[in-house]
Amino acid sequence: MRELQNYMSLASRYPILTWDQERELATRWREHKDSAAAEQLVLCNLRAVVKIASEFRYHHAAFEDLVQEGNVGLMRAIDHFDPERGTRFLSYAAWWIRACIKEFLLRTRSLVRLGTTQKQRAIYSRLGRAKKELEEKYPDCDPAKRLERLSEILGADPKLVEQMEGRLSGHDLSLHARVDDDSDTLYVDLLPDAAEDTEQATSTAETHQFRVDCLADAMGCLSEKERYIIHHRFLAQETLTLRELGERIGISRERVRQLEVRAKGKLKKALASKPWAAELLENVDPGRAKVA
Repeated sequence: MRELQNYMSLASRYPILTWDQERELATRWREHKDSAAAEQLVLCNLRAVVKIASEFRYHHAAFEDLVQEGNVGLMRAIDHFDPERGTRFLSYAAWWIRACIKEFLLRTRSLVRLGTTQKQRAIYSRLGRAKKELEEKYPDCDPAKRLERLSEILGADPKLVEQMEGRLSGHDLSLHARVDDDSDTLYVDLLPDAAEDTEQATSTAETHQFRVDCLADAMGCLSEKERYIIHHRFLAQETLTLRELGERIGISRERVRQLEVRAKGKLKKALASKPWAAELLENVDPGRAKVA
């Protein structure tokens, strides 16, 4: 707060410029890049930045930050101001001051970026005024037609208006905040643990390894060629198609398929006493085999 008081004290030291003084300073900067003229033009309009920033004092940002962003807009305005057009500098600079403040508010409202396109930023900038206009024009507006009316005032797509309204109505919430004042429970405590239970994970791993060992033992009933096919079709890190296996072994794709079917039949017989064998052998390793 002290910094703002110092700022106001500094701003009050500089007089309000006349049109002729403004024009002279702006011309010196525009034509000769006279930094002293630009500095004087900025300093004599500092109090206007505070006035404009006060329009946004009920937003989420600190007032000092709004003034700082307004000063950025004031300096940007100097680079674009043309004194020959007959417009007072402050009338022109006010747009830049408000634009920088609004951009800052939109950028810092949430960790999630809200206005990423020009249309979204335009809706954000005009939404407040549009809602007031809606209340004045349609005081008894049907809720079902509210979005349609608001979109007409904004001249924007209803879906985009609805999207921005939804985003702006929310706010960031810390996961370490309490659920309510009477509870010690934090929001983070309510998040489900996506990790598998350690006991269940161990049991699953042991069951899988047992089945793999049983399958390895059962493959002893297969011929060398059949074992090769089963291994490279279902068990290898990089599985092969029927065509690729046929090219490696030197037989047709159809013959590889026949040998695969025969090998799986033998494995079913060897594992007939195991209740889980049918499911395991349905694909041996589900999803691993490549289509020919």
